[in-house]
Amino acid sequence: MKKLIVKFPVLLLAICSFFFIIPHTYARDASQITDWYIKDFQSDVVVNEDSSIDVTEKIVADCGNLPDKHGIFRVLPLFYQKTENEKVRMPIKLISITDFDGASYKYSQTRDGDSVTWKIGDADKTVTGINNYKITYHIDNTIRFDSADFDEFYWNLNGNFWQIKTDHFLATIYFPIEPLNKTIDLYSGSFGEKDQGLATYSWEDSKTLKVESIKTLLVGEGITVSATFAKDFFSPYTPTFLEKYGQFFWLLLPLLTFFFCFRLWRKYGRDPKLHKAEMVQYEPPKGLGPIECGMILSNLGTDSSNISAGIIDLAVKGILKIEEIPKKGIFSQKDFKITFLSQDFESNNDLSPTEKKIASEIYSFSSNNSLKLNSLKNKFYTSIPKITQSGKNFLFENKYFGKQGFTYRIVLFVLAGISVPIIFGLIATVTFFYDNPTLLISSFVANIIILIIFALIIPSRTVEGAEAVWKINGFKLFMTKAEKYRAPFHEKEGLFEKYLPYAMIFGVTKMWVENMKKIYGENYFNTYHPIWYVGHLGNFNADSFTSSITDLSKSMASTIASAPSSSGSGGGGFSGGGGGGGGGGGW
Repeated sequence: MKKLIVKFPVLLLAICSFFFIIPHTYARDASQITDWYIKDFQSDVVVNEDSSIDVTEKIVADCGNLPDKHGIFRVLPLFYQKTENEKVRMPIKLISITDFDGASYKYSQTRDGDSVTWKIGDADKTVTGINNYKITYHIDNTIRFDSADFDEFYWNLNGNFWQIKTDHFLATIYFPIEPLNKTIDLYSGSFGEKDQGLATYSWEDSKTLKVESIKTLLVGEGITVSATFAKDFFSPYTPTFLEKYGQFFWLLLPLLTFFFCFRLWRKYGRDPKLHKAEMVQYEPPKGLGPIECGMILSNLGTDSSNISAGIIDLAVKGILKIEEIPKKGIFSQKDFKITFLSQDFESNNDLSPTEKKIASEIYSFSSNNSLKLNSLKNKFYTSIPKITQSGKNFLFENKYFGKQGFTYRIVLFVLAGISVPIIFGLIATVTFFYDNPTLLISSFVANIIILIIFALIIPSRTVEGAEAVWKINGFKLFMTKAEKYRAPFHEKEGLFEKYLPYAMIFGVTKMWVENMKKIYGENYFNTYHPIWYVGHLGNFNADSFTSSITDLSKSMASTIASAPSSSGSGGGGFSGGGGGGGGGGGW
């Protein structure tokens, strides 16, 4: 009887323990489960003398019989906020992710500037019921040395950013020395709260602290602990040489790129020197149309304004006629009608291969041999690469440029293009590795600029190409100083409109018209009617014609290039105020 009396309190305590402790680990009814929840979360934290910690988390998660569930994800911060403007980095190294028996899980890891995420599970496999996850990782730089009186371990144990509930949480923290005070600061609740009603703590021995939840932790609720220690026991984290000075190595990137590109340019990008003085040329180089002249001057570059000049040249040569359509209202746009007078492009020896390509591309959009310029909007842009390639083929075949330099141009442009997404990735991630990522990002930007500059100048002209540049520049000089050279104009007819497309290429249209007025006189222009252009003002007027040609050129350029758009310690802390913690959820 006496034995029964002695054993009764023990039995009563065991029964009470069953009702009060077991609910933490007792599974919910599957019919009540609407999302993942954590049945039990146990975290072992070993604090090391070098200010690092080793963490092992055992998470028992349950998704019941819900469909399309694959696993959980764990998010950890890569820094703690020391002040409003200062972040302190905490390098994290993942050791393993397994089940409780040691079998590895499939997972993916992503980092941004603020956190690391481990997404555990297989997108091709679904799970149900209870699943066990063991996550082991190492974190450096976790002790705070800001106080003159003590060093502090201020840590978010489970994290305030879980998207699912946690029925039970238990953390066991192993310190290397006894804290200054066995009465520690404990905070719980949502981020920023100082409540102490969600958890309690106890000392297993003088250096082992247990922190346990006493209620279910709802979404966003966490537990934070602060313990203080004597100064000079913990050694501050020392960044590695690469972490400290690694960003300066990125300065070598643009320097090496410049050296590489400069070597390429020296070998493949320098034009032959002709040692010829500048001399006026009264006509363009034989066999070169206005577009080809423009491409030679711009190292194989072309744009919509060059193609506009080519269209005018087609009109001057009688292939098509351009008619100005006046505005119908205040807010309407000026338009132009293009009518083909000839469809025999390929056999026309007066046309350069590039002009033949322009004519055939425009004609493919016509109906009954005509079309309105505005009808080419969001359509003709697909033709520009074909026209450009036609010009390049002609210049290569006639040995104005060497092909090897052009190949290297493509390589440099590709390298520059690859660097662009790298920069965006760096902006999102380098704040983890470097306190000030400006130097790293700037070096990549400089690298792109160097690649683009050398890509533009590297295709070298041959002797024939250099000779063509000399002649083109001499012809441009003639067009800008035409008034000084009246004789050639009295010997040939139709030079004004014949050379007008070249004036457009050189950007001297207005100057060319003014020079022609001075040479031929106002009377000549008052009786002059270009058969290829029909304005809406009746009699020809040089000033209005210049304005119309400028409008036409701008309208063509904008139309043919247009493309469719795409679419702490002493009670001063709070829950979530320490380092680590983070959060997670299910997927």
